Amino acid sequence: MLKLVICLSFLAFAASYDFKDSYYNEILLADLLDGDDSLMVFDRYKRSTTEIADDKCKRQHKHKCCNDSNGENLDKIKDLKRQCFTEVKSKDRSEQGATEPIDMFSCEKVNRVKQDVLCALECVANKKNAVDANGNLLEPAVLIPFVKENFAADPWQEPLIPGFVDSCLQEVAEKKTKPSSEETRCNPASAQFGYCMWRQFTLACPKERQETSKKCDKVREKLLNNEPVSMYHRHDYDDK
Repeated sequence: MLKLVICLSFLAFAASYDFKDSYYNEILLADLLDGDDSLMVFDRYKRSTTEIADDKCKRQHKHKCCNDSNGENLDKIKDLKRQCFTEVKSKDRSEQGATEPIDMFSCEKVNRVKQDVLCALECVANKKNAVDANGNLLEPAVLIPFVKENFAADPWQEPLIPGFVDSCLQEVAEKKTKPSSEETRCNPASAQFGYCMWRQFTLACPKERQETSKKCDKVREKLLNNEPVSMYHRHDYDDK
């Protein structure tokens, strides 16, 4: 899995979520895979029921650096993310005629997975009626209740949502104007918006609710400086 995250992170382009933030990549993969063998990227890799159960316990709220009440909302949308990822992966394999498992050493094949992730996130936004027929994000009047319902459960978050939505819509629009050498199968706007909102809420978390681990301190520091959070040197994030 780590090799996949590393490969994804080097496949970066300006026109889409660039996968440079390996910490956020792990959040995406945890949501999309979540121990379900039918969604494993490496189809030959199978785990026992005990291993899957243990892994689910270990990574529950693993990536949360804010002790908010969003767990229940995030768990609800995970099922939809996995459903979308399954649909996209099945369509991709049908179109490509691909029956072989993904080669973990091939960035060309992992790029296909990256495209699947972008398409799955657009699929989620589409099923939640947050984008138009072309995958473009709808207006704040639609996105604000979408964020409230699916991602923000705490009272401190509610007054921040309109400003965050406006800021993230502007960020997505700016990225759309940048030239790209990549042709994406799906509109990356949903992925960009999701990453922006996650970053905004992580940085806005009240002091008394912040997880004070070394890992989370480093994550906040990187995000504050507008830098991707690289997990390649994991010892830098381990608590002593």
